[in-house]
Amino acid sequence: MSQNAFDRIVQEQNDAEALREHAKFEREAYTFRNYYIRPDMVAALRRYVEHRIEPGSFLMAVLSNDFMEAAGRADEENAANLPAFAAYVYNEMPGSCHGSLERVIKWLNATT
Repeated sequence: MSQNAFDRIVQEQNDAEALREHAKFEREAYTFRNYYIRPDMVAALRRYVEHRIEPGSFLMAVLSNDFMEAAGRADEENAANLPAFAAYVYNEMPGSCHGSLERVIKWLNATT
């Protein structure tokens, strides 16, 4: 087997594992008291932390600690569950990646 063929097989295995991990994240919700974050939003928050992928405007407002803006940008379900987003960000995310728009932008622009 040539090195290129071997490299392709390894890459395909890595891609398959990454897809399995992504699918697992897509199924996991977060709960806080009587509030929750649905799985797709948890996955977006994890992509932001782990891969520095910019989320949508609602999550950007949450991460920037601008809950008035977040309330205005949220869909009905997320608006009803804003306390869960505050709890998740505070309890589950590194402090250096949230709290102000400046911190969020710095996190997104950092090269690990």
